[in-house]
Amino acid sequence: MENMYLNLFAFLLDIQRRQQLGKTIDDIYLEYPYDILWHEISKEKVTLTKEDFLAIVKDKLTVDDYLFFKAIPSEVSNVIGYRALESIVSNNKLYQISKIIQSEEDITKKLEKISTTSSSAVRYGDSKSKLFSDFELKEIPDLFFLFHYGVTKEELAVICAFTGRGKTSIMLSFVREACASNLKTLYISIKDFSETMLKKRLMSTNDFPDFYACCYSDLSISQLEVEIDKVKPDIVFVDYLGVMSSSTKSDQRRYELEQITSDLKRLAQDKNVIMVTAHQLNKDNPFPKADDLLEAKAGIVSHADLVLGLGGEIQSEYRNVTTIKARRHPALTEFLINFNFADLTYDYENYEEEKDVRR
Repeated sequence: MENMYLNLFAFLLDIQRRQQLGKTIDDIYLEYPYDILWHEISKEKVTLTKEDFLAIVKDKLTVDDYLFFKAIPSEVSNVIGYRALESIVSNNKLYQISKIIQSEEDITKKLEKISTTSSSAVRYGDSKSKLFSDFELKEIPDLFFLFHYGVTKEELAVICAFTGRGKTSIMLSFVREACASNLKTLYISIKDFSETMLKKRLMSTNDFPDFYACCYSDLSISQLEVEIDKVKPDIVFVDYLGVMSSSTKSDQRRYELEQITSDLKRLAQDKNVIMVTAHQLNKDNPFPKADDLLEAKAGIVSHADLVLGLGGEIQSEYRNVTTIKARRHPALTEFLINFNFADLTYDYENYEEEKDVRR
């Protein structure tokens, strides 16, 4: 058995990939035990974790085969997954050609079948192309507001700030507002809170509403998808982007951050949710701009629909809010908020009255 099968089945833990590639894999000749494994997981209607997969197939495998599959990755990137599929398809073509050669048909038919088999391409699902005139035209209602900017489902918003400037507090204030807007809300803390710490923090505020939450020491896109599938929220807060695990491992963190941002946008679209995350800037700028994103700039600016910066003195309750990107709305000039860190609420202020916050 080869690692390409481990990578393929890790790739197929995702329900949408199974749905997309099901016909392709059904057409491939799979030897034991891969045929049994595909038969079992193709019946599942949700995204699976590695542990789910092993529990499903444990009784279907010999001890040696089960030990082999215990090495299956928790997730793989699209590049690795499709590469594994294409390798298996290529091997399958060689198997089919070998059978044709061994058949008793005349040489002309053999050559025709070999040519057809060799030239056949892998299909990755059905085409979605249609006439532009048949496209749907829908109103895009703003379901929630991040300060002055409306956001809706399938959009990704990123709140950026230097360390100690209140990213998590601002995120929790948005959680409060989302609940007040009757949105089913999911908040995920990574490496920041334990359940006890988060509960104590919110109990210290004034009447914080109930919502769905979980605390992770490490979070991958696959784990995030599991949480979304369970809760089925309208809006998801991921706190925060920079400490998430990437499905694409690289020596340069910027490539991983670009993949994470791309995956967050994909999840927002696939799961029909508003996705809000935060990012920690590497530079202390009272008025953050795109260049302050540094290694994360390419990914965030490319994939996010709304990117806002928070700046100001660490000891001050005032925060400057800058617009780094606004895809659907005209970009506003910087504006000022007065943030109540104790109660996780804020008010808008006038720069003319608070000129000293610009220092």
